[in-house]
Amino acid sequence: MINHPVFESILEQEGAGFTYFRRHAGSLEKRTFSLVFGSLVLLSLAIAAGFAAAGAWMVVPFAGLEVAALLVAAAAFLKRAGDFERVAVRGDRILVEVRERGVAEQFEFHRGWARLVALDADRVALRSHGRTVEIGRYCSEDGRQILARELRGRLDGHRTGRINQVL
Repeated sequence: MINHPVFESILEQEGAGFTYFRRHAGSLEKRTFSLVFGSLVLLSLAIAAGFAAAGAWMVVPFAGLEVAALLVAAAAFLKRAGDFERVAVRGDRILVEVRERGVAEQFEFHRGWARLVALDADRVALRSHGRTVEIGRYCSEDGRQILARELRGRLDGHRTGRINQVL
């Protein structure tokens, strides 16, 4: 297996099959994130309680605003934490599964009809029968190029194989 940064050892090749899987880049796992944010909330509330006990009760509403801001930030992070994309080529089918901001979508293309297209200078997509699905959204530019080359090779190789079988 070639060790390219885009594939990060999550590329599976089984005979003619190919699977690409990539998660949204996140620096913390959900459990660690929950512990860190929970600790920040508890610390903020403990400090506010200490000031309130000392008679500076006006600190409490500001601590409440701080906790609310932390919860909004936590919700935004957790909504993106499970984002991923998977592209699987198996036989005559290309399956694309995308989960973005909590919404999961699945697309299926026939390998003989699917085309790899550039949406613009930085984006690549699969297109077939009026449907277009962007792929490589969580990759660097180099990673997208590597993924596009791999998919293009598998699509072109499939078409060439079919033509040779007919002739």
